[in-house]
Amino acid sequence: MLHRDGIIVSVDDDTAAMFGYLATDLVGRPLREFIDETGGKAENGVAPCQHQAVGIRKDGTRFILDLISGCSCGARRQARAGQPMRVLVVEDDADTLHAVMKLLSLKGYVVSGAKDMKTALEMAHHGHFDLLLSDICLPDGTGWDLLVQLRGSRPIHAVAMSGLSDAEDIQRSASAGFAQHLVKPVPAERLDHALRST
Repeated sequence: MLHRDGIIVSVDDDTAAMFGYLATDLVGRPLREFIDETGGKAENGVAPCQHQAVGIRKDGTRFILDLISGCSCGARRQARAGQPMRVLVVEDDADTLHAVMKLLSLKGYVVSGAKDMKTALEMAHHGHFDLLLSDICLPDGTGWDLLVQLRGSRPIHAVAMSGLSDAEDIQRSASAGFAQHLVKPVPAERLDHALRST
C-alpha cells in the first residue's frame, strides 16, 4: 500500500482483498478513515513516513498493515548520489545469511554480513552503512539491542527480518526504531521493495 500525506494512492489486490475491498475502491481514500473502518484504531498511527501500523479490530484481535510511504526520506536518500546502497545484514543462520547477501548483491546493493551482534557492532565501527537488515534473535543479544547501540553513535535506517510474528514483537521492533518488520520467509521482491522504500 502506498500513501502520500495520509491519502491512499496505490494498493495491491492482495492487501485490498484481505480487508474485503477492491484495490480500485481504496485509491483516493483517507488512510485514517480506512484504518478506522477496518480495525477500530491503529496503535502507532499513520504518520506519512511510517511503514507499518498495528491495528486492533473491534473484536480485540490485532492485525498488521504495511504502509509504504510516498515520501522521499529513507536510506536511499542517505546513500551517496549515484552510489549503491550499503547494507549490513545480521543473521545467525549461515545459510540464510549467505542467501540474503547473494540476493542483495544481485540486486545491486553493496552487502556485508555478520552472524552476531558483536561482529555487527565491530563492522559498523570500522565502516559506514546506509541500512541495517537484522534478525531479532541473535546468539549474543537481539536485533532491538543492536539497533539501539548502533544509533547511539550514528544514524542508520533499519529493517527487521525475523521469524517472530506476534503483534507485540512487531510493535517492539517499531519502538526500537525499525522502519519495517518482515516475517520470514520473505519473498525476494518483497525484501528488495522494503529496503528501497525505507
